[in-house]
Amino acid sequence: MVEKRDHNELHPGGNTFMVGVPFGENRILFFDLVSLVIMWKGVYLENEKIFGSLRLIDLSSNQLTGQIPEELTHLVELTQLNLSWNNLHGAIPKEVGKLSNLQSLDLSNNKLSGEIPSSLATISFLSYLKLSNNRLKP
Repeated sequence: MVEKRDHNELHPGGNTFMVGVPFGENRILFFDLVSLVIMWKGVYLENEKIFGSLRLIDLSSNQLTGQIPEELTHLVELTQLNLSWNNLHGAIPKEVGKLSNLQSLDLSNNKLSGEIPSSLATISFLSYLKLSNNRLKP
């Protein structure tokens, strides 16, 4: 997961991104990225352009545990999100409706509980929604 942070005291005039990388069972290593450049289809993308333009996340069948991070709802350009077949628990973030470009959401086969957020109804382009095999309430 990625979180934008302002670290002017450490890096004057710039932002850093904290990135969590799974490391072993139930552990995550966090790194601060001051600068990141990726070349994608012949185009150089830097920091905000990379995370701001992220369109697809598929972390299905990765034995992920814990709750779905609220920060995921900040990736507003996402069109597809698949977190199925993991061991995620807790509630679906209430602000999931912020993912207004989402077309496909699969959270099936986890241990999610609580109510299905009403903000899902505000996602205009959502054409595929799979929440089965959880402990969710309507």
